[in-house]
Amino acid sequence: MGPIRSYSALLDWSPHDFSMILSLIGIDRKLSIQDIDLKKGSKNRAAWKIKLLSEKIKIKTHLGNYFKSKKRYLRIITEEDDKIVYDDSLAFKKKLKINKDYIKIKNESPLDAQLKRFIRLKSVNLNDIKIALKISAIVTEIESKKL
Repeated sequence: MGPIRSYSALLDWSPHDFSMILSLIGIDRKLSIQDIDLKKGSKNRAAWKIKLLSEKIKIKTHLGNYFKSKKRYLRIITEEDDKIVYDDSLAFKKKLKINKDYIKIKNESPLDAQLKRFIRLKSVNLNDIKIALKISAIVTEIESKKL
């Protein structure tokens, strides 16, 4: 479940996942879409299961507002066979895991983190703009293949 917007659930839910993906694998790596599973419901509800590949890195994400429970799940398998898993349904200290090791993340909302970062900003960071543009291109490509 999740909020219903007047626009695409993919547009609403995917930027967070794709931002994490690009931050982890590097913004300049090429991503290819391997598989898209889309389940549509009424009133703009949709559940997206997307598989991506970047060279030998396998990426799987589930996102949208048409799942039985509100959950954000991302799995990345690296070239070295390391498994990076982000599961938003778990407690903060268990949300992010590499293989069997949990990675500490801050207990704050993404909006709070962005606002704090914005307030501290002393120079323009173009990396955020590059990530936003790449996310927009990925979402456009996914929508063109499925809609």
